[in-house]
Amino acid sequence: ITATMNPSIEVLEARLDRIHDSLGRKMEALATSISRIEEAYVQSAETAILSDKKTSCGPKNSVENEDVARQQKQYGSIRIRHGGKGCMDTAFDDRTIYIRDCHWGSNQKWYWDQITRQIRNGQSGKCVEYEYRKTGRNLYMNSCNRDRNQMWKLDHIGRIISVNNDSECINMHKDLKSLYVQKCHGSWNQQFGFFPDATS
Repeated sequence: ITATMNPSIEVLEARLDRIHDSLGRKMEALATSISRIEEAYVQSAETAILSDKKTSCGPKNSVENEDVARQQKQYGSIRIRHGGKGCMDTAFDDRTIYIRDCHWGSNQKWYWDQITRQIRNGQSGKCVEYEYRKTGRNLYMNSCNRDRNQMWKLDHIGRIISVNNDSECINMHKDLKSLYVQKCHGSWNQQFGFFPDATS
């Protein structure tokens, strides 16, 4: 009776083989789908919006890619995309760069020169650089030159990456004010957006 009620080992093995084959086909199909999604993501990331449009700080129109910024050559504000409301700022008589409440003064206007890869201040005309030969690596203003510590690039999530060392990014300190260069990690305090000034 037991033999007639329960399938034999051979039958069970055959069923397991069929299940295994079915799972294998499904896993292959899933891997193909994931690969296609990743390819689509990489393509879309190249033209991804560099700034979050939902902001109470500045104009609603954000630059969608670096080519647009290069063509328009607009000045605008640079701010943290998520979790912060301030804009990149510098005092007229101070080389230090920090985050302050947005007020759209000329010291909060910046131009990203896509030819030289420099970030120029609208008030002083000086460029953003960092102390790559020192500890701390603070951001500050200096006369524009061809040093690589004045050269920056954006990635698809808004990180401002040093051309001098592509493992280092501009980072906002937990005090929500200080800016310095730190190893890239992709958290919200390393994601910036550029918002062009409509009057530039």
